[in-house]
Amino acid sequence: MKIIFEFNTESENFDRTELEIHQQAWNMASCLNDILNQLRSWYKYGDREELPVDEVRDRIIDIINENVNMEKMGY
Repeated sequence: MKIIFEFNTESENFDRTELEIHQQAWNMASCLNDILNQLRSWYKYGDREELPVDEVRDRIIDIINENVNMEKMGY
């Protein structure tokens, strides 16, 4: 099977963000995997009763920024 994704960059309706999202799809999947691994690690190996919300948020944002260029996708 062969699948071809085609983007007409010369079209007046061309949306650069759609192309960028397509190009970063692998990175986004990898990012989700890293987030799941981090959550699993906190749950399985963590010795604290609770995690500070700021720590969780900051770590997830770090993982996203390490894997995905949100600005290029228009975010």
